[in-house]
Amino acid sequence: MRIFAAKIAIYMIEQDIHNNEAEKVHFAVMAIGAAADLMGITPSEMHNRLDKVGLVKNLLFDLYDVEHTQSLEYVAEDVVEALNNWEKTE
Repeated sequence: MRIFAAKIAIYMIEQDIHNNEAEKVHFAVMAIGAAADLMGITPSEMHNRLDKVGLVKNLLFDLYDVEHTQSLEYVAEDVVEALNNWEKTE
């Protein structure tokens, strides 16, 4: 019975990890779209620019726990500000 319980626990952890990653992807898509709208560019261009300076991972995924608690408007403004700052340093 313990082996079965352990397998169930592992499955639940794997599902939790999968769900968390799906939530991060959904958040990133929403943030990229909102930031693109704010800058008047396409989401594809926004993604490419963010990815070029590492902000898709470093801001949208790594800081998901903080960023996803904010309004979409706040996140879009944060993304645009971060992008402008990072592109200046290139």
